[in-house]
This record gives sequence, structure tokens and C-alpha cells, in this order.
Amino acid sequence: MREDLFELMKKALRVKLQTRGTTFGVCSIMNIKSGVCPEDCAYCAQSRHHKTASLTYPVKSKDEIVRHAEYANKIGARRFSLVASGRGPTPRELDILAETISFLRSRVEMDICASLGIMEEQGLRTLKEAGLSRYHHNIETSREYFPKVCSTHTFHHRINTIKAVKSVGLQCCAGCILGLGETEADRQSIAFTLKELDVDSVPVNIFVPIEGT
Repeated sequence: MREDLFELMKKALRVKLQTRGTTFGVCSIMNIKSGVCPEDCAYCAQSRHHKTASLTYPVKSKDEIVRHAEYANKIGARRFSLVASGRGPTPRELDILAETISFLRSRVEMDICASLGIMEEQGLRTLKEAGLSRYHHNIETSREYFPKVCSTHTFHHRINTIKAVKSVGLQCCAGCILGLGETEADRQSIAFTLKELDVDSVPVNIFVPIEGT
């Protein structure tokens, strides 16, 4: 039976209020590395395949990251997330990030999260041992529609990263972007995939077209 959208939303809200109440958590995000990503995700301004006005800079210094984290902590954020462009961190970047995460844990009373691209268990375990609590890695769209969004890596790369996140004991935040041209069937596929992966948090992003992508 096809459910009316607004009735479905009411039911979803009822479940949310029963299980989570009226509280919500605040997460502060810092873009610690920007631009020149080798991947060709069609929506992304930081891909080197697109001509955009996106800023380009390497991984920011530990001092600058700590300064932002301390401010986020001061204004009430519960989580602080390090977000970097690129397919995944290089060994050198991984060392820098692990050191930074360890230092952050000694300075702020927040959970530290990261969104660093495609990763395997070894690198994720290194970050967890440094103090990382949650890793963010969206599936972006449905398994069926993904090849129309990106050709430089596959849907399986994203799924395998999420499985690796869970296997090392990190919490996993994984969602999607709506409005990329997907169908209603694609959106249903997204929901079932995330359910099967049993992720801890599901961010739902709405696509905003960026000139050059």
C-alpha cells in the first residue's frame, strides 16, 4: 500500500520523539584540506575534474585545528569533525591527523569525528587508537544510480569503507545527497542500503548546484 508522504513523516516524527525525545546534538565541522581531489564526483566543487572557485590548501596545522576545536567546544558543540578533500589520506597525512586527534582529545571535551574519504581497516584503527570516535562516509546515492555520479571509484569502495569503520569499532555516520537526478526507487534503495549497513547516524543532504560542476 502506498503511504501518503505527510502521514509517513508524522509516523517518523512519532518514532523519533519516542526514542530520542526533543533533544539534538550539535556538531561543528572544519574543512582541514580543500581542493584538487582526484575523484570525479559530479556534484563536488573540490574535484580537480571541475573548474570552480573552490579554495585549495593542504592539511591545516595542528595549532589552527585546535584553535577552531576549542572555540566549537566553548559555544556548546558536542562533536568536532575533521573533513578533508581527496580519495583518502596519504600515510604522511594519516600520521599528522592521528597526532592532531590525540592532542585534541587532551584539550577539548568533545567527541572527535572525521570525514577523510575511502579508507581501510589499518588506517581507521590508527585513528581510533588516537581517539577518534566516529567516521563519516556517505554512500551519496543508490547502488544503481552511483555510476552516473562518479566513475573514479565504485559504490563498493564506499560500502567497504563503511564496513571497515564498523569492523574496527568506530561509530559510523553515513547518508546521502538528494536531488542528484535519482528516482523515488533510488531513494528507497538508499534507505534499505543504510538499514542493512546498520549505521549510527544518517545525514540527509540536499543538492545545491555549484557553477563548474
